[in-house]
Amino acid sequence: MDYIEKYDKETMSKGAILFIVLQLSLNWGISFFKLFNHYYLIENINFFVYFALFILFILVYRKMIFTSAKSIKKNDFKWLAIYLFSTIFFMVLYAIIVDRFGIINANETENIEMNLIFTYLTVVIFGPIVEELTYRFFIFRGLEKINPYLAHLLTAFIFGFSHVGYYVIVKGDFTQIISMFTYCIISFGASLLYSKTKNLSYPILLHMIINFISLT
Repeated sequence: MDYIEKYDKETMSKGAILFIVLQLSLNWGISFFKLFNHYYLIENINFFVYFALFILFILVYRKMIFTSAKSIKKNDFKWLAIYLFSTIFFMVLYAIIVDRFGIINANETENIEMNLIFTYLTVVIFGPIVEELTYRFFIFRGLEKINPYLAHLLTAFIFGFSHVGYYVIVKGDFTQIISMFTYCIISFGASLLYSKTKNLSYPILLHMIINFISLT
């Protein structure tokens, strides 16, 4: 069974540009906007950054997203359930291990003061769609052409580090490198699900559900 989403040189070029935009926005965009020293803007900066990225990604990938959503099959929801529960299981197991070292995931405290509605929109809607289009569709699919095993592992590493890169690179908190493996587990589960169902809609749903559970 082939993937629902077409992956060619044009989509690779678009994906590369959007990946660079995403990384610059997450690692430097927040620091840039904080220069304005506006309370409301600072407290909700992740929302504004991800909302802008969401609009950009939707405009670029709108046809492909529509095709993916239209091609959802009820029979494949069993795979979503299997990979969802297995991913959560390994996340909890790793969280227990990390807790013994007393390391706190910086992302868990970054948005405490953020507007509740903005938080859910960012974490449950905008973030998963933007990130799955980047890491599963662009990076994973590209690496899979080289080696399927490499695709799963390297995509997980890139996905994981991108979530702690701001704290490691900008703030110099190297303990967050250990926290990154929580995100690696999510990525690994999403990549396995994508390769099984051949439809990006399922890893997006998995990502959304996990993020929703994490907020509750």
